[in-house]
Amino acid sequence: MIDATDPLKSERELAIGFGDSGGETVARLAPSARVVKAFSTTGSRNMADSDYPGGKLMMALAGDDTPAKQIVIALVADLGLDPIDTGPLAMSRYLEPLAMLWINLAYTQQLGPNIGFALLRR
Repeated sequence: MIDATDPLKSERELAIGFGDSGGETVARLAPSARVVKAFSTTGSRNMADSDYPGGKLMMALAGDDTPAKQIVIALVADLGLDPIDTGPLAMSRYLEPLAMLWINLAYTQQLGPNIGFALLRR
């Protein structure tokens, strides 16, 4: 199961702090599912069209099941995004604030939804 949710309040604030996450909550609610957190740190326009002149947008993901993560990594790559495996599902605690940052930049700071994050390598 891909968890693409972010636990937000209506005031564009995270509803869960760093001691838990929406991804972990989904895993508890669906105990037999192999949950992978992905597709929550950017907007839908970037998933529909990930082409940027500066390089590939990253898609951070997290999960406890390696085979399930490999499936999601392949899906992310097929969409033209750079899949970044951040580790276990508990890393959702940090991915969800990254999503909040994207939302803040895109909508509160009014940069618009045609922005995204990239992981640069040397």
